[in-house]
Amino acid sequence: MIIDDEINSIRVTKNLLQECCKQAKVIGEFVDPFKALDAIAKDKPDLLLLDIEMPGMNGFELIEKLDLDELNVVFVTAYDQYAIRAIKCSAIDYILKPFSVADLAAAIDKTKSVLKNGKLRAEAIAQRKPTCLVVPGLREYEKINLNEIIYAEGQRGGYTMFVLKNGAKAMASRPLSYYQDIFCEKPFIKIHKSHIINMNEMKKFHSANFRIIMSNDVELELAHRRKPAFLKLLRGK
Repeated sequence: MIIDDEINSIRVTKNLLQECCKQAKVIGEFVDPFKALDAIAKDKPDLLLLDIEMPGMNGFELIEKLDLDELNVVFVTAYDQYAIRAIKCSAIDYILKPFSVADLAAAIDKTKSVLKNGKLRAEAIAQRKPTCLVVPGLREYEKINLNEIIYAEGQRGGYTMFVLKNGAKAMASRPLSYYQDIFCEKPFIKIHKSHIINMNEMKKFHSANFRIIMSNDVELELAHRRKPAFLKLLRGK
């Protein structure tokens, strides 16, 4: 089954699916995730090709209502910041739009392996943690490599500013909380309600006054309640 709130995306996915796996049969396609729930429970597809950001109910909310022990999921989305959350949901794969026949074929092959062996879901996306971020700005999208980020700063009005190693800044029209999944693991850590830093870009930490000096010489405050987690990461524990 294919669930995507954009009908054109469903058509593209179906066409690519026929190119890479002619024996696959699409037994349902839905732009409304609520209507998909009943069909999934009734028809029990081998694989669900699932979009994430949809009106009314996103992809994660949908699978929370389903029994993942009996359902294989491949996320098909334009948003790269959800990959870690997808790992935690035990999805088989996570493909970014626009994707190629090869991308979809790889996901189908992993699904076949799961169906054949009856084992836990493939570990593939655990090896494909995102290396870049697509930042939606006011007028355009900008691609940023994660290792180029010194820190991210939440701004008033629900914006996030990314400060980069080359001195540039990128403003995203999303709040800092929007990126919590992609920044929930090393080397990133949230030090304050308004700041997430790249620990690889930290120069000094003054424990007496809770100040962190970044590689660009900017001083940031460490919230008192976040000090234990910060020290644990700093000590490599």
